[in-house]
Amino acid sequence: MRWPPFVDIDLGTMAFYLYRLFTRTLSNLKKDKMLIPYEFQYTELADGDLSERQRQFTLSVDDELRQLGYLPLCTFRIGGFRPNIKRVYTRAGDPTGFNVLVMETETPVEGQAIKMVATRRVMSFVTKFADGQSLETRNFRGAIKKSEHPGRHIQRYPHVGTAATLKEIHERKVRTMGPALPASSSAAEYFEKTRSLYATRCRKNLESGRLVKHPGGNGYAVNDGVLVGAMWRSFNLFAIAPLKLISVLTLSALPALVTYAAIKLQSPIIWEWFLPLVFACVIAGIGIGLLLDRQEYFWAILLTYVGIHVASGWAVTGPLPFCTIAGAAALQVSQWRKRRQLMIVGETVP
Repeated sequence: MRWPPFVDIDLGTMAFYLYRLFTRTLSNLKKDKMLIPYEFQYTELADGDLSERQRQFTLSVDDELRQLGYLPLCTFRIGGFRPNIKRVYTRAGDPTGFNVLVMETETPVEGQAIKMVATRRVMSFVTKFADGQSLETRNFRGAIKKSEHPGRHIQRYPHVGTAATLKEIHERKVRTMGPALPASSSAAEYFEKTRSLYATRCRKNLESGRLVKHPGGNGYAVNDGVLVGAMWRSFNLFAIAPLKLISVLTLSALPALVTYAAIKLQSPIIWEWFLPLVFACVIAGIGIGLLLDRQEYFWAILLTYVGIHVASGWAVTGPLPFCTIAGAAALQVSQWRKRRQLMIVGETVP
């Protein structure tokens, strides 16, 4: 099989996608600086202050934590940030506290007077030690680097879904780190400790350059370089679970197998390999869209592109954008999957 010697559309699609991504990101960074207050601001919430959806969500967490002996200590909304709710739990005699961040993402539905609201929880166990060190075990990724916060140890297990498993992982590390300090015994004590810690971290981040003075002069803002670095890290394919990674690589190899078979058969008629290759790209894109949460469009194009070109001896694909078809399929399926995870709430879009 000979590939027509035309412009490589797939390669141009990837280049244009990266160009648009970075130019839009840099533009948004310049015009939209999130304000981080100088001082820790919060609003303590009673269960009656929560919406029905939030209350049902926190009750499910309460039930899970009660099985571990943990009870709610306080619930609050952090000022100056997105309207997320944080709930803190403690257990009698246990120096390890538990935090759950209830994150809500609202997405207006174009042309309709409703919002689509996704609610998810971010869990972490935290223990502080007598020598000034701290250990946090999360079920989510973060941009914090150990070198920027000496003494603050963070374990990340984004694929752990239960508090019991996360607690077990956390305690294994705690047993190797020496005597621990007691957890907060009251909401007032917790807020006082948090206020002091917030001021310390802001000061250190300002000194390290991660934070800068906000253009408005009434708080801090995250350095542009930090946000660009976080965007780069969103391309890290190896941050996903090993089984998912193997599945993604396997699916992306399907178009390469069809290409290799067409070359071996020396098919002279384009329709003998065209439709199977398009079908393989669509299947690969659908699978990648279901498995990846970030940059699925880019990875679907890149992985199928590499596979096809390795199989064809790096000949160009010509005017037929097979890999772009895989990317489009991944994007559509990913958007469909994320919409399925959203809860539709009948509110007027402002």
